[in-house]
Amino acid sequence: VKSNTAFLVSLALDNKIICIQEHFLWEFQKHFLSDILPNFDNFTRCHDSNDPLDGSKLPKGQSGVSILWPDAWSGNVKKLKEGNERIVAITLSSNYNICIINAYLPTNDKDSAYEYSECLDIIFDIILKYQDLYEIILCGDLNGTLLQSRSNKHDKLLKNFVQELGLQTAGNYNSKMTFFHHSGQSSSQIDYILTRNLSIFKEYKIWDRSATNSLAHVPVETNTTVKIPSAANRKPSEGTSYKKLLWDEINTEIYTSNLSEGLLKIKPEDSTSDQLQTITNELLKATKVAVPAKPIKLQGPKWKATPTVRKHLKSCKLLYSQWKNQGRPQNHPSHTELKTAKKLLRNSQRIEQAVARKQLYQQIMEKPTTKLFL
Repeated sequence: VKSNTAFLVSLALDNKIICIQEHFLWEFQKHFLSDILPNFDNFTRCHDSNDPLDGSKLPKGQSGVSILWPDAWSGNVKKLKEGNERIVAITLSSNYNICIINAYLPTNDKDSAYEYSECLDIIFDIILKYQDLYEIILCGDLNGTLLQSRSNKHDKLLKNFVQELGLQTAGNYNSKMTFFHHSGQSSSQIDYILTRNLSIFKEYKIWDRSATNSLAHVPVETNTTVKIPSAANRKPSEGTSYKKLLWDEINTEIYTSNLSEGLLKIKPEDSTSDQLQTITNELLKATKVAVPAKPIKLQGPKWKATPTVRKHLKSCKLLYSQWKNQGRPQNHPSHTELKTAKKLLRNSQRIEQAVARKQLYQQIMEKPTTKLFL
């Protein structure tokens, strides 16, 4: 950050959410970001966030991640406690509820696969916790490529992860590179913006290399359909407010009358998508006037671990503690045992999530009720 200040300022000229990886700041230096961009708020983690250095005889800065946004949007942003010194996440309230995860995953080296898998596990847990109420956007320097032309151990882990969660790039990256080694001898595509819902994106681009950008990476940018209310138009609230529609108390006569009148607006010459949009709008209008609603408050998703998952979770914590006390030796029986336990934990989580979805679908088909959609 300190060596690329002018470029960072240029990125912030338009109101943007900026995700930074490898800012190289220590915990006591985080204020530099606010000094550089005084009109931006941020959520930043550093390499020493869990064990801050005292500022004397500092080594060279290492890694670190940050998400920055215009401070006028801060009332719509919530910083999430989940993550680590490589992963930071926020939720953003707007016309879409968004969960943004910014990650700087480990560089590929001899013994990096385990740490890389651990970071993917953390991201998986964040997505699992927030996916029901938020559109997920995962971005950052993932130090693995989705290109088919390369397949090292990180690439394989990343491709399996993306496929399993149904993530897609915000646009067609083709084979354009995002990282250029300073030696000029190599380049790769390792920086991504990933999501499950492409409808929230309008445009995307991978920047070209620039004389003002001293980094080995080029920015990956996307424009979205997200609309964030200004502070002046935002109503004060004690919490996020939602309304429950009381369909049992619907005024059928008013609903039918308003819907019939609204559907007359459909024009035969309109495209199918325009006709569907008109139908959707008229359904919403008729619902608003004919179906009573009462306000409710959602406290956010809470993951409820089953006894089976709790058993595997407890086993993982115990094995990790034992492996850590042994000095974290690679290719050791305790290391192998821990990886096996973590795999069992992830499998049990995914199986139970799939079972829960299937049960919900069956309930919706057999005994639909508005309570299922709270």
